[in-house]
Amino acid sequence: AHGQVQLMGFLGLFIVGMAYRLMPRFSGRPLSFPVLAWASWPMLSLAVVLRLIAQPAGEGLWQRTLLVSSGCLGVLAACAFALVVMGTLLHRNSRAGATGYFFVLAAAFFVLQAGINLRVVVLTAQRGDDIIRPIEAAGLLHVQLYGFILMFILGVASRAIPTISGLPRPEIQAKALALVLAAAVLAF
Repeated sequence: AHGQVQLMGFLGLFIVGMAYRLMPRFSGRPLSFPVLAWASWPMLSLAVVLRLIAQPAGEGLWQRTLLVSSGCLGVLAACAFALVVMGTLLHRNSRAGATGYFFVLAAAFFVLQAGINLRVVVLTAQRGDDIIRPIEAAGLLHVQLYGFILMFILGVASRAIPTISGLPRPEIQAKALALVLAAAVLAF
């Protein structure tokens, strides 16, 4: 629970907020589906809080209900975020370039990790466990760290580092890096 609060509560909410702030600038167009952008915040926040309450609560129907509810809200939040990202950056008028590749892939991995998380919390609830088994958490953490968090960081870096250094953006190499990282995450 503590790790998920750090990853999805702190980093996840930070990334969602920064993506919403940066995408209009990177793409040259307003956010698509702004209602979903606003809805994703409370859903992700509540998902993290429910997980934090449920996991150490011990066994029982109440704990299992909160745990599964946290997973369901996480999926809804991730889907809302992904629709905003994809609607904004995959639009034919988007100028996001390589940064768009990173952000779109990060959004896709955000949905994937939410699905994996839901499956893991459902298994945990079915067994009546109060912790996620490490073997089940390994894939989840890998997708969260490398597919979602690192992919987003590299997307920002693909734009920020050339801007700071005054060098041209390496569009082709950055797109290739995004695709290779995505393939590595999926292979794991």
